[in-house]
Amino acid sequence: MELLVTGAAGFIGSEFVRHILESRPAWRLVLLDALTYAGRFENLSCLAAGLETLAVEGHVPEGAIEKAGGLVGRCRLGDLPAKLGDRRSGPGGPLPPLLVLGDITDASLVESLVSQVDAVVHLAAETHVDRSLADPGPFVRANVQGTCAMLEAARRNPRLRRFLHVSTDEVYGDSEGRAAFGEDSPLAPTNPYSVTKAAAEQMVSAYVRAWKVPAMVVRPTNNFGPRQFPEKFIPTVVTRALAGEKIPLYGDGRQVRDWLHVSDTAQALRLVLEKGAVGRAYNVAGRNPRENRDVAGDILRGLGLGEDRIERVPDRPGHDRAYAIDDSRIRTELGFENSRSFELQLAETIRWYRENRSRGNPS
Repeated sequence: MELLVTGAAGFIGSEFVRHILESRPAWRLVLLDALTYAGRFENLSCLAAGLETLAVEGHVPEGAIEKAGGLVGRCRLGDLPAKLGDRRSGPGGPLPPLLVLGDITDASLVESLVSQVDAVVHLAAETHVDRSLADPGPFVRANVQGTCAMLEAARRNPRLRRFLHVSTDEVYGDSEGRAAFGEDSPLAPTNPYSVTKAAAEQMVSAYVRAWKVPAMVVRPTNNFGPRQFPEKFIPTVVTRALAGEKIPLYGDGRQVRDWLHVSDTAQALRLVLEKGAVGRAYNVAGRNPRENRDVAGDILRGLGLGEDRIERVPDRPGHDRAYAIDDSRIRTELGFENSRSFELQLAETIRWYRENRSRGNPS
């Protein structure tokens, strides 16, 4: 299997790369990342000795080479297929991943990469609701236009066996007062982030129907774990507590989220990639619903601190009260199971941020 992973230096992307390196060492990985604010080179460089990084002339996102430490190979776009072919025809056995610095909206670069692989796991996206409320433009560009560029390249690759698009449970909208959403429930997103993810999903469905692109969709619940960028809720609480700062909590803090460890998400992605049905969507739940105020309290107690550190702040516009999904499909059809308890995984996450305090700067 030769696999392209977009957004590979991000939180979920790098965990998925780690999972594949451990569970499928014979697969050959080509990684694409623009190394924007939430994609960090160290997320990948710590995984594989000999990680090769490549910049394609005229197609490098601003600042990406510097973020990769400057030790980057270079080639022209026309030479990229040959570069990938040399890896494919080289000696057998595991190869370190190849990271290409690039943007998913760069159609010619994406075409050169997708045309050379057997499968795609498409993770690259803008993901933070607060940022989408402040400026929806980057979300439309990355999540909709970027997914369209990926699908256009996919439909022109006759050897492509799988295209896995990673979405979110937020496409269903607010579940407060309703039964858990199944994969056939209507999509009703409520903020610019989830709207663009739902639009991307609809684009995937169109390409499956019109051009038989062998695509599938995964909708995970809220992820957490080591190396998550600290704008998200759990790392925000941990890193601010460690820094002696107040913990901001929106509104009454009773918003319910279902927490899924990133290692379980990586396992689910591989299962769907290998065994999922083309054209099908798969929910992935942590089955750990918690109110935000309770999660904040658990973290503070884990750090030996009191809940007096919590500071209530005005709720964000249109804040969904709850998310709840039914993920029996992936469990019964593909055998997905969560690996460990939420309490153990949260304790491990707190410990990681305590031991890696330099990762607490969200700038």
